[in-house]
Parts: sequence; C-alpha cells; structure tokens
Amino acid sequence: MGLQKSGTTDKFTFYYQNKDHLGTVRETVTSTGAMKQRVNYYPFGGQLVDTLKAMVLSPNFQQYKYNGKEFDNMYSLNTYDYGARQHYPVLARWDRIDPLCEKCYGVSPYNYCSNNPVNTTDPDGRGPIVGAIIGAAVELGSQLIEKYDTNKSLMSNLSENVNWTNVGIAAGEGALTSGTSALKSIGAKVAVSAVSSAAKEVSNQVKDGAKSYKDIDYKKIGTNTVQGAAITFMAGTRAQFKTNAEFKGVKATPKNAIKHQRAGQKRYTKSAQKRANKELREQKEKYSNRVEWGANAYLNGMRSVANRKY
Repeated sequence: MGLQKSGTTDKFTFYYQNKDHLGTVRETVTSTGAMKQRVNYYPFGGQLVDTLKAMVLSPNFQQYKYNGKEFDNMYSLNTYDYGARQHYPVLARWDRIDPLCEKCYGVSPYNYCSNNPVNTTDPDGRGPIVGAIIGAAVELGSQLIEKYDTNKSLMSNLSENVNWTNVGIAAGEGALTSGTSALKSIGAKVAVSAVSSAAKEVSNQVKDGAKSYKDIDYKKIGTNTVQGAAITFMAGTRAQFKTNAEFKGVKATPKNAIKHQRAGQKRYTKSAQKRANKELREQKEKYSNRVEWGANAYLNGMRSVANRKY
C-alpha cells in the first residue's frame, strides 16, 4: 500500500498494489478499485510496451516495479535499484560484480538469479544461489551415504550411484526456500519439500526401471514425502527457536552514529536506524540459515544411514 499527499491540503490518497509471487508490482489501484497503473514484464524485468494499453497503463505513475524495486530512469539509466547493485533488465545482468562472488566461483559475478528469474529473486543484489548450492550438497551427500560402494572408486560412485536429477531438484528446492522471500516461512518450506521429495522418489523409481504409472510404488512415494516434510519442519522449527533465543533482547543500534534532538528526545537519524534494522535482520537470517542447513544435513544423513543396505 502507498499514499500520496495533496500539495495544497492535508488529505492523503491511498493506493494499493497487486503483486505476483516475486514481489513484482503488477497493478496500482485506488481504494475504490480504480486502475491507476498497470505494468507487465519480460522475465528479467524489462517492461512491456503496448500501444493498445491492454497490458500497460500509466507506467510512470509510480516507480516501484519489478521485484518491488525502484526503477531508476534518471539520465536514461533504466535500471532497478537492489541496494548492493543496479540490475539492467535489457542485458539481464548486474552493473557490477557480486559482493559475495568468492562464495560461488563457478558462476559469473554479473549473473542475475542463476538465469532463473521466474522462480527466484535477489532481495539485495548479493549471493542469490547459496541456498541452491547447499540443497544440492545435502542431497549429494545423502545419496553417497546411502549408496556408496566401497569396492568402487569415487568417480564410479558419482557416475553410477548418484541420481543427478535429484541433485538438481534439491538445488531448485534450496533456491526457492532461501533465495525468495515468498517461500521462506516454515509452512511454505514444508510444502516445497513435500513436492520435492515426491519428485525425487519418482525419479529414483524411473531410474530403477519403472516405465509407467502402473510400475510406481505410491506407498513409498508417500513415505518419502512425509519424511522429507517432517525433516524440513523439524529443521525450520529448530532454526526459529535457536534464532529467537540467540537474539532475545538484542536491539538494532546504529554504529558510529550520533543521536540528534528529535521530537523532544535524542534519537538516531531515520537513515541510521534503518541501516541498523537491516543489519540486524541480515544477522538473524544468516544465523537461522546456518542452523537450519546444519539440522537438515544431519537429519537427512541419519535417514540415509537408516536406509543404507549393508
């Protein structure tokens, strides 16, 4: 929701925004439902141009658009401001390298969302694929624990005993549940995990020789789906509990900032306090991710040990 103040009175006009699963503003309407702006986009954020006005209406009415980011058209830059970097939708690339690029040597530091902008977002322009890497690593490790043949070399095990389709599914699950703000709640993660677990079990059965739906063991699919969802729920709940305990009583305090007299009290400037709030949120998220990924890896490892055939 947004508001706009009249230049001559104290009356405010409220506007409401319809957003998609990526946080992209599609429509801006008044409290009565009157359409003030409609914008549609290409996958990487380029705005559609439609002379018939069926897809586009008043594109310059307000500038918060793709992923909810501000569109900067000053001096014809035509980029989106993500905080750490500017995204250039025409080239589908960033204007500078990723501040966290050393964590992902195999990916171009100018790459936007691993070239998958339909399912993932980059909230602040830094490291959008860490979750995908962690998800793939946990799945690969789990498969090796369960199926590693000590009589074969590592390369033989990787080529013969690893279902790489499932590694890809796990990477997608990791990207969806850590890179996007829309799917970071425990409930959403459990739902994604259930779908992912079912897809991986079907993939395993197809690899083992299932040729049609009649050959599929649906009971096994159900068991793995429940187990996967339960592991995700337990890991997410533990991360939430540990994070709340770790940061209990911690307040966002600006660093190297001076308090100023405001409203009869000495307060930090709004910009300094905003930066401090953002830093604290990031600290909580990083801590929660570490706890959750660790719990996920441990629980999946224990499940693989239990399923291993000796």
